[in-house]
Amino acid sequence: AVVSTQSTGAKPTPVATEVEGWSDVFGKLVPLNVQQAATMYASRKDHLIHIEVTRLRDATNSLNSALNQMNLPAALEDLSGKEIPASLLEKSGDVRTKGGLMKLRQMFEELPQLLQRNEEILRDTMKSITDEEATDKHLRSTFGEKWCRTNSEEINKNLKEQGQKYQTILTNARNADKIVRDKFESNFRAIDILSKDESDLVGSIPAVV
Repeated sequence: AVVSTQSTGAKPTPVATEVEGWSDVFGKLVPLNVQQAATMYASRKDHLIHIEVTRLRDATNSLNSALNQMNLPAALEDLSGKEIPASLLEKSGDVRTKGGLMKLRQMFEELPQLLQRNEEILRDTMKSITDEEATDKHLRSTFGEKWCRTNSEEINKNLKEQGQKYQTILTNARNADKIVRDKFESNFRAIDILSKDESDLVGSIPAVV
């Protein structure tokens, strides 16, 4: 038998470039200046978002406040039809139930008399207190130490303070009466319409005739 003298060549074994369970800890590193720029960007972005959200919140609050002052959207009603809005009928019924225009006129006629009567009562009460204090001083000076009751000015201190308080209330009431009367006169026509029954109310509103 013939023996071959040619040797078989060695084959290179591939070397593993990665080991299972191991990763390059430096693979995700970024330069410091890049990291700082990214941090500044994120901070600036959050700041701008906060500013815009605050502006939006403030604008929303302002809008809601304005709508509330105008009673919107609750005050909006469909007026495209031929019928009187339910809210207007409700207000008209409420005005009629409370006596309407005639009742308001009666109240305005009675107010000055009621106010004058209250002022007279207060004036008489304060005069009685003043007279009582004067009498107390006279008797105290007449009898000296024999007049041992408590000084009237001390006893009446709270009463006089209450009297001043009620006087302020009456003064404010008189001023308020004038304001209310002016508003009544300026809105007389509308109140008169609301005092009518439904059929007359329909005839008084051009939009539903």
